[in-house]
Amino acid sequence: MKNILSQQLKKLREQEGLSYKEMGKTVGVNYRTIERYEFGNSQPTADVLENYTQKFSVTFEWLYYGKEISDMELYNEFKRLSPNQKKAIKAVMEAF
Repeated sequence: MKNILSQQLKKLREQEGLSYKEMGKTVGVNYRTIERYEFGNSQPTADVLENYTQKFSVTFEWLYYGKEISDMELYNEFKRLSPNQKKAIKAVMEAF
């Protein structure tokens, strides 16, 4: 079943004019894995998603939601988190 992520991955590959095999080499996976991502049969790992963002200068938000997320949207999501979740997010942010 296709989702926004699979659609965005396909759109990105097609915009770049890459075959499944070329995209696989670019992001470090087998070309059949690229096919599974684009058909919604599999989800990329965090490492593979990071490869996409770095190689093609796109954000995670663009991949997952098809758009960028505003600061206000992030703030509203953050407010809904538990104190432990907020600490975890803060630790990740401080690591960068």
